[in-house]
Amino acid sequence: MRKVLPEDLDFNESQPYFVLYLLTNGFQVGDDLDINEFMIWTNRKHREFRNLLGVTDNEVRLKMRFNDYVEQFIEWLKTFVPTVEVDEEQLTLF
Repeated sequence: MRKVLPEDLDFNESQPYFVLYLLTNGFQVGDDLDINEFMIWTNRKHREFRNLLGVTDNEVRLKMRFNDYVEQFIEWLKTFVPTVEVDEEQLTLF
């Protein structure tokens, strides 16, 4: 366990999936954070997204450019963020 830091909520400082996990689940600076829960959430969301696309993990690798998949996945994740504006220009892909 660790505490949520201000940079954890910054798209310029943290990985977009992580920031969106925190925003979606209502985390704030100082809250306790279990990184394992983030990893479980991310895996579950990837599975849900692939099901929505109607493809398996292997089909995603064969049929889509990685950056296209990531961009679409991030856009989809943003739909789970409650009443928070996400600035498109702040998102960067690693």
